[in-house]
Amino acid sequence: IGRPDVLMTPVGGTYTTNAETAAENVRLLRPRVTIPMHYRTRFSEQMPIDTEEPFLRRMKAHPAPMPLCRLTKGDMEERPDVLLMAVTDNNDA
Repeated sequence: IGRPDVLMTPVGGTYTTNAETAAENVRLLRPRVTIPMHYRTRFSEQMPIDTEEPFLRRMKAHPAPMPLCRLTKGDMEERPDVLLMAVTDNNDA
């Protein structure tokens, strides 16, 4: 598939890719930006999946959660390797 600009990858395990496999996929695909998804949050505390932390440790990434992100071709190189989206609900806005 070539080198993707953006890779959204599950990292929670159990039902989908775990942190180790997701990090290996990032290594193989070399996306410009990776956005982890499908991990345990305050809204899914009862689900038997991991948080985003094991993936972030493997990636040696410490991104600040972002409530919104716009990616364009012109600013892609300025973005960090890993973006973390903020977990919100309609009451947080």
